[in-house]
This record gives sequence, structure tokens and C-alpha cells, in this order.
Amino acid sequence: MQADVISHNPRRIEDASVASYLKGMRVRLNLSGTTAQGVVAGYEDFATWYDAYAYAAWAGKRLPTEREWEKAARHDPASGRSRRYPWGDEDPGPQHANLGQRHLRPAEAGAYPLGASPLGVQQLIGDVWEWTSSDFHGYPGFTAFPYPEYSRVFFGPDYKVLRGGSFGSDAVVVRGTFRNWDYPVRRQIFAGFRCARDPAPGELG
Repeated sequence: MQADVISHNPRRIEDASVASYLKGMRVRLNLSGTTAQGVVAGYEDFATWYDAYAYAAWAGKRLPTEREWEKAARHDPASGRSRRYPWGDEDPGPQHANLGQRHLRPAEAGAYPLGASPLGVQQLIGDVWEWTSSDFHGYPGFTAFPYPEYSRVFFGPDYKVLRGGSFGSDAVVVRGTFRNWDYPVRRQIFAGFRCARDPAPGELG
């Protein structure tokens, strides 16, 4: 899918400093095909947005935009429709994702093949909330839910969007459209990340 350009980066980490920044950051990667999902080793400390951004830059990649994440999670190219969850419209079960404090830690990569999206992306739901590069703003036609003070008052460049839920999340907050947000300096929210990259010339056919 065509990539968006990161338009806002409130604390730019220069490329030359990324390697030194990473020296103090212990990252454990779950690798699955062409995806990488990272959380800080040991799980007692999770990743801030800055951790995620720095690792992605060091690896020659970037964080996905919120739109990219949602398309990967919901788009079914065969039917052209958007699914409620990556696997379909069926409510999450233990075969789909690591949710509801069943395991109290992220699962290994590939642990939930039945939860993959039609595009083959695994574990978009559960395990860790995934940082995106996007600031928290309302979509066109946005309607506040469940009440305006829950989200509208937080719109702006101070907050980054997270998607997908974590191992501690209830199934009600992990549908493919649910948006979470937090300050980019926060790590105590069961947050991790996956890397994205722009398509190479000719890669999209």
C-alpha cells in the first residue's frame, strides 16, 4: 500500500543519534514474515513512541500511519469491503488473539494464525497496543463516543495514536476501528510497535 509521509514529529531524533539512543534500549522483536513487532525486553517496561520511532529509523523503516494500520487490519481485497476484525466479523475468541489477561504477556510471533488479516498480517489485535506515526485528530464526520470528553478534548499534536489492544484489553476495545492515544513519552501502557516501509520501485506491480 502506498505510504503516507510522517507530517509531524514533535521531538525529531536525528539519524546520527539513533544508534546511540538505542544503546540503552533493550528491544525484543517478534518477527513474522515481513512484519516486526517490538516491545522492550522483559515486558516490565514497554516502548514509548520515541523508542518505536528511533528503532524504526535505525532499521531503515518507519512507523505505520494510522490509515495504513487500519487498512492492513480491515481491508479484504477479495470482497473490497472492510472487516470488523482482521479475521472477519466474528467476535474475538482465544484462537484469534491474545486478549483479556489470559496470558499476562505478549505471545510469540505466529501464535495466532487464525487471527491474520486477508493481507496476511498477523497479530494486529492483542499482545501490545501498537504506536502509529499519526497525531490524534478526528476523522472527517467524526462523532464522539461514548461522550465528547472521552476523546475530543485530547485532539492535537500532543498525543499519538495507538491501535490493536494489548494482552490486557477486553474484546470490546479491539475492533479494527477502535482508537487509543497517549503522550509519546508514556511506556506503562502495554505499548509496542511494528515497522513499516515504503514499497520499492515496481513492487506494487
